[in-house]
Amino acid sequence: MTTLTCSWARLPSIAPIVTTLSWPAPAYIYLEHIPAAWLTPAACQTGIRLDVYDPQTPFDDWGRGRIFGETGELRWEYSDGQFHAVYCGDTPPAGFTSEALSIASSKDTAYYLWGIRVAQPGPHWFGLPAGTAAYIESRIPRILSYPDLKTASSSSGRNRLRVRVHEWYGADGALVYARWYGLEVAE
Repeated sequence: MTTLTCSWARLPSIAPIVTTLSWPAPAYIYLEHIPAAWLTPAACQTGIRLDVYDPQTPFDDWGRGRIFGETGELRWEYSDGQFHAVYCGDTPPAGFTSEALSIASSKDTAYYLWGIRVAQPGPHWFGLPAGTAAYIESRIPRILSYPDLKTASSSSGRNRLRVRVHEWYGADGALVYARWYGLEVAE
């Protein structure tokens, strides 16, 4: 049995922690506005975002999110006037409380992301500007734009993306923790 150390904190702002952590490229962000009521058309178009990490992003404006890459993942959710943040990675942020989790096994896997890439000039049908790259999934009430991963396979007609995840399991086989660490074009 081994251990995995994750750290957590409750913070008035998530932005200072984001900037103190090192995010080697490629790193990505997944951000979500937490709806308090029925989604407006604007909330459907701008309420969720998956993109390449940009340190200039106003992270405090997003009620739920994560930054992830090969060396770590920071997740947060805004609740009761504070951000509840969890970090799992190489070096935890100062001031975070660390927890050692008992791990029996682990594996790397990948999960398909929502939607199929909309052929150009299609996105204007959903209220997006012409030329906007988007993946559309009609079963969820939001439009999620993904980063355009330039690879040899994407030029051969592949149009699905997957998030790469490392999963840790306890002795009973139950999932203890899952950390996103990358994106890939589906093969």
